[in-house]
Amino acid sequence: NLEKLRQYDSAQKLLESAIAIRAELAGQQSGSYATGLINLGDLAAKRGQAGPAEDYYSRAVALGDTPEIVPALLFLSRHALGVKDYQRAEDLAQHAMTLAPAGSFAARALLIKGNIALAQDLSGMAESYYLQALGAVKPGSPDSAFVMETYAQQIGRASCRERM
Repeated sequence: NLEKLRQYDSAQKLLESAIAIRAELAGQQSGSYATGLINLGDLAAKRGQAGPAEDYYSRAVALGDTPEIVPALLFLSRHALGVKDYQRAEDLAQHAMTLAPAGSFAARALLIKGNIALAQDLSGMAESYYLQALGAVKPGSPDSAFVMETYAQQIGRASCRERM
């Protein structure tokens, strides 16, 4: 609720208190603690603080392979793509797909893989990933709409680049 009200400092303090409790009750190696790190990463990302978000997400991922870390893997993959570290972006997206082989998260990982392919001028491969992403979500769902919108935007950008 504090995030919705854009009271980010208060939300930060509350999440920091919550993660301290998680550490005390479940330990700093627990899935619960990883979830707390992801919550802090989500808040940092919403605030446009990529560095702290990357730190929180990386710490969560380091705690082990659980489905809870998939959003962190996707953020880290998008970040690696943004700095043109294509191999790291690909590895992180593939790791996310291993932990979430179907549904919304799988679709988002496939979209990232498509974006990686486009960044490397592999438009045919990119289109294949976008189509796989579309197949990973329920037709008519908000996830389906997101995939179709992303697909159209990215393929449109690729067409513009090819014409130049």
